Parts: sequence; structure tokens; C-alpha cells
Amino acid sequence: MLFSLNDIRRFSIVAGDNTYPVDDVFVDLNSWSVTYISVDLGGFLNAETVLIGLDKLGQPDTAERTWAAEIDEDMLRAAPNWDEATGVLPETGQGVLLAKTGDAQGAGAKVTPLGRASQLHNLPIMGTDGEIGAQDDFLFDADTAKISHIVIDNGRVLPGRQLVVDIESVRRLAADGTHFVVNIDGKTLNDAPQIEETDLASRSWIEMIRSYYQLPI
Repeated sequence: MLFSLNDIRRFSIVAGDNTYPVDDVFVDLNSWSVTYISVDLGGFLNAETVLIGLDKLGQPDTAERTWAAEIDEDMLRAAPNWDEATGVLPETGQGVLLAKTGDAQGAGAKVTPLGRASQLHNLPIMGTDGEIGAQDDFLFDADTAKISHIVIDNGRVLPGRQLVVDIESVRRLAADGTHFVVNIDGKTLNDAPQIEETDLASRSWIEMIRSYYQLPI
């Protein structure tokens, strides 16, 4: 089953007997893997946000809008803190691709570019013939921890429907983080099948999407 990253950002992480809201989702922009979830522990005096790797989480529960952590609350509270001031993940040294964090990565540092779902949301989409819409969501396969599709809003979609493009059609995020570049044009997107949100529970439409965009099945 595929999950909306917009929805995941409104889930809660369950650790022991307590739940904590998801703060953000981190995506490896090279492999399109979801790598970390940041969790708001709700510090009273100082905000406290920690990072959990996907290997510490089970399957998301759409009915309860929760995601169970396979660690107890003490381990959750001992998880690395996310330091938004520097934009660099603790212990790993990986840099988060944000405009304000370029010099925090260090000269010549080789880091995995990570994007935050909250800051990738609504970025312009540049097709082969110019701007064709804006990023509205990503679809995420929890079994593989991979982003499978990008959802694009072209301003013409009916409520409850989505224009879905396979992630293989995304060439890159611009180096300055201002827009996505895709291998399709505006007409192809405008004529694409409009997927209903309920279709995310079924894998049968994935081949239809790949066939439409002339990708190998």
C-alpha cells in the first residue's frame, strides 16, 4: 500500500504508552528513500525534536493515523536531536538540502542530499516546455521505504483527484532547492489519468501510470 507523505506528516508516533506528533519527513534526494522521521517530544521550555530511522518503525496505521516505533519511550527520548539551526543531522553528518544550511555542511564535505517534506511542498515543477504545475505530495511505499510517485497540482484537477507521476520521471531537484525538473511536458501532464485518493490502497493502477508515461512495466 502507498501512503501520502502529507498524511504521514499528520500522524503520531507511538512509543510505549505515549504518542508524539510527527514533525517532518526526511527524503534522500539521490535514492528517493525516506530516511528519517522527526518527532516532536513537546519540551515545555525548549522544543525537543528527535530523529528516528525507518528501521525503527513498523507499518503506518491509516485507521488510527499512527506509526508504531519498535523502540520504547526511553530509547525514543535518547534518539539524536534534530538541530534546525545547523541543518546537519547529528552523528551522521548528513546535510539537509536547505538554502540556509549550505555553509553548515563544510567546504568539500561529501554528504547525502536530504530534503524535508515540509520544504519540498508546493515547489514549482519545470517540465520540458516550462513550468507545468506545483508539487502537491509524494506517495511513499512503506515496504521499501521508497518514494514511488510525485503528485502535481496543475490547477485543473477536480477535488479528491490527483495527477500522479512516477518518480522515475523526476530528473532532479534544482541545486538551489527552488524547483523540480521532470521529463514530461504540460500537455502530457494535463491529459494524464486523475487518480482518486482511494486508489492508493490498490496497486493495480501503477502499471496504468507507468504505461501512460511510457515507462517499463
